[in-house]
Amino acid sequence: MKKILLLITILSTAYWASAQIIVSGISPASIEGNYDFTWADPGGGDWSCPDFNIPGVFVQAEVMLVDDGSTGTNPQGNPISAEGCLPLINNLTGKIALIYRNTCEFGAKALNAQNAGAVGVIIINRDPEVIGMGGGAEGVNVSIPTVMLQIADGQSLINEAANGPTVVFMGNRAGIYDNDLNLRPSTRLVAKSAGIPMLIAQDDTEFSFEVGAKIFNLGQSNADSVYLRATITDPSSALVYDELAGPFALLSVTGSAIDSVSVHPDSASSFPLFSQPSYSAGAYTLTYETYNGSFTDDFASDNMISSNFVFNDEIFTYAPVDAETMPEPSDFYRASETVAFTSCLHFQDPNAARLAVEGITFAATNNTFPLVDELVGIEVYEWNDEFVDLSDPNVTFDALNPILISSYTYSEDLQSENVYSEFETPIFLENDVRYLFCTQTFNENMFFGFNTKLEYLQNQDLYLQPISVISTDGTWNSVAFGADVTTAIAMNVIDTAEVVIPVDTTGEPQGIGSTNSLNTFVYPNPTQDIVNINADASGIADLTISDLTGKTVRQGQITLNNGKSTVNVSDLENGLYIFNIRLESGETSKFNIIKQ
Repeated sequence: MKKILLLITILSTAYWASAQIIVSGISPASIEGNYDFTWADPGGGDWSCPDFNIPGVFVQAEVMLVDDGSTGTNPQGNPISAEGCLPLINNLTGKIALIYRNTCEFGAKALNAQNAGAVGVIIINRDPEVIGMGGGAEGVNVSIPTVMLQIADGQSLINEAANGPTVVFMGNRAGIYDNDLNLRPSTRLVAKSAGIPMLIAQDDTEFSFEVGAKIFNLGQSNADSVYLRATITDPSSALVYDELAGPFALLSVTGSAIDSVSVHPDSASSFPLFSQPSYSAGAYTLTYETYNGSFTDDFASDNMISSNFVFNDEIFTYAPVDAETMPEPSDFYRASETVAFTSCLHFQDPNAARLAVEGITFAATNNTFPLVDELVGIEVYEWNDEFVDLSDPNVTFDALNPILISSYTYSEDLQSENVYSEFETPIFLENDVRYLFCTQTFNENMFFGFNTKLEYLQNQDLYLQPISVISTDGTWNSVAFGADVTTAIAMNVIDTAEVVIPVDTTGEPQGIGSTNSLNTFVYPNPTQDIVNINADASGIADLTISDLTGKTVRQGQITLNNGKSTVNVSDLENGLYIFNIRLESGETSKFNIIKQ
């Protein structure tokens, strides 16, 4: 999905405050599971739909595609008749209406479905996203539950409904069933990352993590014998971790009160640390399962929850990885009302010096134009601000040292697909140094890949370390959109011993051969006029300023007096510029400046 920052903030607060609000496929088995969604909240004043914040407010019924009698197809290739903008000609009595988003207001669509007998509405977005829905002129007349699904989930419901009865639940489950225990992705601990280079995880002294989760009782009955089991299997499916916590007693739902218990390192009950004397290449699976003695759970689809972490020789990433060890972007995000948007992966490890980074893998999408010739900035920083964890007031971005400023230009329209940006020379990492591996765009219609399926909320609360970092028009945020929205960037790594350094046979002096061999600090950044340059050098230096297309916009010399110089950029248009400084000694510094 593509979301903007403001929308993310609103939706995340509402959803995680009431995580028992769900839209879930009930039957057949092919559509089972919870979906990403937004819903028509009457609290906004433009809808009169039932309030899902109230326990027990829900609808469960078969779905049916609407038909308003129109002819033709819309720009997305879907039948215009299924947009539901005119009075419907099919009978939806007792059904949940499936309606494509497009040309008319959400409230008008929902009211047409209500008038045709529907008991609920699912609006299917035309893009791979869910967004907030305004009720428009007719929303206040809609009295049935109305939600939006992303296009892939909505299309799967349409396809399955063509084959037979397809049932969906939408609403607040609390207090509906007698026995209903609940596990949530937002309240479990997972491995510290999803793609783990084996070079930095060779034994239990180098790789381990805490295990734990929270159990909720959404049932009408007390649950007096609740257990939580945590298991981990290795790539051969052998059980290498098996722990059981309980029994616990949880009270039934009373009003809006939901009882819960945590099995967590900071709670009265906890699991042992997971670690192994050695690790095998491949996927390990962490599974949490809850049950209440011998009682059968009436809504068992969320009694078990699993996640994978994959040991490999190729990448480091927080996003789940596929069978080809590539990061999986499930959604696409950017910050709202910004021009420059930067998405970064944070990396720090005590054994990082074993790794060299050859490039990064990322995905992006443009919701307006093809990606051909689209330019993405590629940036790597040493994050040298000294802080212990995210609770430290010294978490700032005052000492970012750029060690690579580059770019990637799309040659194909690879919307939402992973692409690889290879560095000119590998970056050799240092132990315990914080790094940011980033992608940047100045296109306000460009969204970068993130993953919302593997959430790190509990991990970040426990370890207090950055995961994803963003910058919006030069303002940095150490927790990005939150630990439930994780950047899908991956570092492509190699053993430093395998790096082949080409021999220079040109006879030209090459300095010390790094992208930024001259230690440089620049400020302010962004700037409106003056750029101050501080460097560990003195004398005359060549300065080249280029724009993002690679065009040289200024070329000349600066004088470093006691390591300091200033450059006036007031005549440049707003945007990102790449500064390249070269001393007579061959030392270089390359950094980017945002001109506002």
